[in-house]
Amino acid sequence: MEPTRPRPPGVLTLCLLLALCMHGPPSRASDTVSRDQPLSGGQRMVSQGGRFALGFFQPDVTAPDRWYLAIWYNKISKHTPVWIANRGRPISDPNSSKLTISEDGNMVLLDRLESPMWATNITRNISNSTVGVILDTGNFVLAPASNTTYFLWQSFDEPTNVWLPGAKLGWNKVTGHTTRIISWESAINPSPGYYTLEMDPDGSNQFVHRWNNSRFIGQRASGLALCLLEFLRWRHTLKLQ
Repeated sequence: MEPTRPRPPGVLTLCLLLALCMHGPPSRASDTVSRDQPLSGGQRMVSQGGRFALGFFQPDVTAPDRWYLAIWYNKISKHTPVWIANRGRPISDPNSSKLTISEDGNMVLLDRLESPMWATNITRNISNSTVGVILDTGNFVLAPASNTTYFLWQSFDEPTNVWLPGAKLGWNKVTGHTTRIISWESAINPSPGYYTLEMDPDGSNQFVHRWNNSRFIGQRASGLALCLLEFLRWRHTLKLQ
């Protein structure tokens, strides 16, 4: 009896080997978005130390056409978003949408029709050689590619419902811009809700807690604690860490 000859590898096996040789191992997630490297679909950005990630998420699995660009804790198993770009304008399909840098240098989130759903909206003249970077503080910044420590825009100035360490609440007397946090509409809907927390624009150095535009002023630390308890008591998603 003749010895059994080994069977040649099948076509599928050869294709798989060729694909591995061409593409190599999966690359590590980047902390940067640029015109040449947009973010789309299941891709995500991860801060340099791995603490925070940025990508698309779906808070309500029963609403498959409502997706949001968000930052969340990368090392916590439970999905915990701390900032949302398009909280009032969800996209229907992350695979056909993308976060990129526009021709004027702003960051912009485009839907499947190339319509802007969110943008940084810097009006002063900036170079289009800019990048978006997610930092280990949870701050998402727009900066020149040549100097990423010079922030043209930062998410810390436009928080959603979470007040992260290092961010500041306040009122800019020059521009009139107020930095405040606003609750979710519900546990599965990140649209702006009824509760807000901000510094008193009258200059009293106290925190102002609002519900449905009604104003309550607390005594500094005790007032802040009361506001936070109200946020939690009504089961809105304010999380401090």
